[in-house]
Amino acid sequence: MWPKRIVLANDPERKLQGARVWRTFDTEAAFVNHPSVAQVSLVQPALVDARPRLVAVDLARALAVFMMVQGHCLHALLAPQFAQGPVFETWLWIRGLSSVMFTTLAGYAFAIATSKRWHEHVRLGEAARQRVGRLLSFFVLGYAMHFPVYGVRNLATLSTTGWRDFLQVDVLQAISVSVLTLELLVIVSRTRRRFVAATLGLGTLVALATPLMRLHDWQATLPLSLAGYLYEGSGSNFPLFPWSGFALLGAGLGTLTVDWQRSGIEHVARRLLGVGAGLLGLATAWQLLPAHIFRPSLEPEDSSDFLFLRLGIALVLLGLLLFATRRTRRLPDFLAVVGRQSLLIYFAHVVLVYGSIWNPGLRDVVGGKLGPLATFGSIIAIETSMVLLALGWDSFARRAPHLRGPVKWACAIALAVPLL
Repeated sequence: MWPKRIVLANDPERKLQGARVWRTFDTEAAFVNHPSVAQVSLVQPALVDARPRLVAVDLARALAVFMMVQGHCLHALLAPQFAQGPVFETWLWIRGLSSVMFTTLAGYAFAIATSKRWHEHVRLGEAARQRVGRLLSFFVLGYAMHFPVYGVRNLATLSTTGWRDFLQVDVLQAISVSVLTLELLVIVSRTRRRFVAATLGLGTLVALATPLMRLHDWQATLPLSLAGYLYEGSGSNFPLFPWSGFALLGAGLGTLTVDWQRSGIEHVARRLLGVGAGLLGLATAWQLLPAHIFRPSLEPEDSSDFLFLRLGIALVLLGLLLFATRRTRRLPDFLAVVGRQSLLIYFAHVVLVYGSIWNPGLRDVVGGKLGPLATFGSIIAIETSMVLLALGWDSFARRAPHLRGPVKWACAIALAVPLL
């Protein structure tokens, strides 16, 4: 465990000593010694200390990336006669937890990063504006990946099915809208205490409202572009009900984690394990509630315990990873890079496996024709290529940071040409 250094916010000499200590920790601890950050703490606003880095968050994100890639490959390439049976169904359910982990960590990591510059985000400073710009680009990219025709002028020829496919809400749109909502909540709530109350309250409300949202046919009352954000009936895979709930509750827990860190990583792990176990108990009890409102159908997504159960599992897994890495200063480089470059890997493997307006996918060529051994080999090859892609881009971005922006713009323009 990292040795603690506590610095009194009103003692200049102690602050100077704290600055020296920070240099010895390098980037492995989050340390702030400016008195304007005193309000960051929910528990001890007069104290600022060195906190150990939560490498488990990076590890959880990397593991979720690997699960996501293999899951999509399995879905697109494995022949139907092998994609059945209890073992496959169990593995399919476990693979679905990667989406839960991604959306939960989006809120969790948002809160930890925002707490370090809370006042700048409250004022919508430079860091907040840059984040909003990135989220808007993710939002646009989510739709671009499902663009159905060459050229916007041909959108007029789309059938109803084509519009449903194009306007479906996928994970990029869900995460973008959810995190933009979190950014807005920071501005509105002003303090971290109110932010915790708002995120935990809204996240719980999303869970409770999900079955009710699915009872109404939103396509009949709203445009298709909006209905997809409310329920799956319009063809969306990641409507905000329930998926925004994972990000909201993750953000609330991430904000609390900033204070729990003062007692060490093991304390954070125990807290997350406790919350996760509580949610698993709640999900179990939920099965006994009256079905007419709380469980309007036999589909698991139609019940509030869909969120409680999966979030509970995600928190238990994150707590176990925290215990496992409590003495780990840093991850192996390839795991850290995979976690950092999760968006790049998501985009690259989806267009490779499923195809897009820019290219035919493996599903179009060999989809549903491979046996277990060939599918396993394809998964290894694609996972390896994604890791190499992430390592290559990360190395280039660090060695030539002045070229990172121009290269991104060049890629964006090249991808946009077929859409115009």
